Amino acid sequence: MERFWQKGFHATSMQDLVSHLGINRASLYNTFPGGKEQLFQEAFQLYQKEFGFDPVLVQQQLESGSVRDFFQNFFQQMLDELQSGEEQNGCFITNTTCEMPNQSPEVRSLLQGHMEGMINFFTQIIQLGQERGEIKNQHPAKTLAKHIYTFINGLKAIARIETDLSSLQQAAEIELSYVFDG
Repeated sequence: MERFWQKGFHATSMQDLVSHLGINRASLYNTFPGGKEQLFQEAFQLYQKEFGFDPVLVQQQLESGSVRDFFQNFFQQMLDELQSGEEQNGCFITNTTCEMPNQSPEVRSLLQGHMEGMINFFTQIIQLGQERGEIKNQHPAKTLAKHIYTFINGLKAIARIETDLSSLQQAAEIELSYVFDG
């Protein structure tokens, strides 16, 4: 996963993978008969598991706090990761979205599945906020969820070139204000 995350799919050669993994080419092809694309797809799925949401933790957060608190914490954690260098190579999924959605139907399908899953996840949380009266914005929950998903990916892409994290923090605050206050 690391090599694809650092270099992207197209810039990562089979030799890069062999060297990085410390195995020979034959072993790589025996393990991944689909070659670089199969390995990439598995790396993508591993990234989703490692960096995805824990449903139990999310449920606990929503039971003990507001929906706005959930999104504030989510944005703050994302910004902290960007600032700490944890995602110094950018977001693997955002990078992939920018690099290659039209190059491979399989990868495009992975990206679409991830996007739909995140939008559905955010839609459920926003619906809860609307039911609680926390969200004043009158747009449908799914529309707001798509807006948040688009904002997050844009923020992660811009964070690769923006060195002033306070401006990213301000953007997150404006996003919250739009979603919650209309």
